[in-house]
Amino acid sequence: MQLSSPHLPNSDIECVKLKGEGFPEAETDPVIQISSIVMLQSVPADLPGLSETDTNAATACVAKARKKRLSGGLERPLCRVLFALKECASIAGSVVLWFDDEKEMLAKWAEFVRQVDPDFLSGYNCVNFDLNYLITRAATLKVVGFNRLSKLKSLESKIRDSSFSSRALGTHEGKDIATEGRIQFDLLELVRRDYKLKSYSLNFVSFEFLKEQKEDVHYNMIGDLFRGCPSSRRRIGVYCLKDAYLPLRLLKELLFLYNYVEMSRVTGTPLNFLLTRGQQIKVTAQLLRKCKELNYVVPVVKRTGGDNSVQYEGATVLEPRKGFYDKPIATLDFASLYPSIMIAHNICYSTLVASSAAHTMNNPDDVTVTTTSPPHKFVKKHIRRGVLPMIVEELIAARKAARKEMAAAKDEMTRQVLNGRQLALKISANSVYGYTGTTVGMNSAFLQETQTPARKTRTDASARF
Repeated sequence: MQLSSPHLPNSDIECVKLKGEGFPEAETDPVIQISSIVMLQSVPADLPGLSETDTNAATACVAKARKKRLSGGLERPLCRVLFALKECASIAGSVVLWFDDEKEMLAKWAEFVRQVDPDFLSGYNCVNFDLNYLITRAATLKVVGFNRLSKLKSLESKIRDSSFSSRALGTHEGKDIATEGRIQFDLLELVRRDYKLKSYSLNFVSFEFLKEQKEDVHYNMIGDLFRGCPSSRRRIGVYCLKDAYLPLRLLKELLFLYNYVEMSRVTGTPLNFLLTRGQQIKVTAQLLRKCKELNYVVPVVKRTGGDNSVQYEGATVLEPRKGFYDKPIATLDFASLYPSIMIAHNICYSTLVASSAAHTMNNPDDVTVTTTSPPHKFVKKHIRRGVLPMIVEELIAARKAARKEMAAAKDEMTRQVLNGRQLALKISANSVYGYTGTTVGMNSAFLQETQTPARKTRTDASARF
């Protein structure tokens, strides 16, 4: 049930504009510092501190922790390493490696990543900015082998433009950088997906969830500090290390790792799909997995982009009766309303009676006829159990079991894992209903079939009470 001990390295870079004003550009402006903080999900209690000044000592420490894989929390860094251009004064609790040549610094950082061999690459805006900038800068300086950052050492990490669009998240333009074997956890994108905030700056998000903020160094000060002395460059280093540490704190505080790993387990969807794609892929993966188990063949549907003009009548919304009430008012809610309706009426792609055969199935004991226009017929479960109702039933039952186990859990890590699992199961069960309303590639009439009995159920309930 517990997670293994994945490496969670978090990196941040600082770069400076050499001439003029504006934002640094990788083709002309140097990377002056790179901070990397490596954590394990489980940190050995007897792990020694780091005071050595070479990367071999740091990576040896990582290897020792990986072998032990002791249980515990994500409480303290395994190692803090700062790669600095020009001499930098030492920083307590960190390994400071400084170089006179930027090209050598970049090569050493890439070597460090390969030695540590992380399972994840994380940061705050780490894909669209940090990793993108590093690879572009290394290409400009012709750093040999820098972009071999995946676990498959023969493959190079290349930058591609990407575009993602969904109704829930809108359209987002970004970068796609393949690092096979290493999952990219960009905390900026994860927070944007799950939380509605006034600002998504690292400073604002850190204060919102951690009540902690970045070091007090404004970007306009970095150029002067860099051109100063080792002590002034130390101040940049402290700032850079803090920017690498805060996202790791957020990763733990917001339980992103637990929740996404459990969602992957529940839905059978690869982690990188969960992090880069929308909601439909999770239900599609479950549908394919269940159909394989049942020996069903799923047709290949050409993606056409959908019809955004398709609309459905929404759920019944009862207007409140305003006023002062001197007696308690009972608030009632349906447990898994839409999933329960799909189960009760056996609504599924696999139970829909084709229009060509509808006239042959008129026995009300065998089919459910909808009141929509046009009407549709679904065979009842004694004829054939629907795939989607089976998936939803299993998800609801598994969630009940997970919540029961969570209540009996004796340690915090197990509770966190089980909480991530029950949330994933809840979201997955509710997502099945929304999935049936997609206008891209699937039969979008199903949303209407579920809404109709839902409205009737709510209306009947409100009439009774």
